[in-house]
Amino acid sequence: MTETAWQPHLLNGTDAVFLTLRDMPGNLPDTAEEWFVRPVGDSKELPGKVISTGTLLRIARRVLALGEEEIPPGSLRHDTALMLTRPATILKE
Repeated sequence: MTETAWQPHLLNGTDAVFLTLRDMPGNLPDTAEEWFVRPVGDSKELPGKVISTGTLLRIARRVLALGEEEIPPGSLRHDTALMLTRPATILKE
């Protein structure tokens, strides 16, 4: 496939991880490693940004401490799917 040839050059490369907030505490080690994180869907619950695993886990735990009915529309939810990938240096757009 044509996409395969481009994969190493895409910002969401082959190392991208897809997790919901609910799955993060059991699947991410609490380290200082940095990730570029953005929602999988075309939404704005969390702006795309570089964030450490530890900070991301703290955010997930705070959201998971709330009941689903306590979370306002448009906010991070237990089932919000996020894409995590290694940060890339962008030299030019």
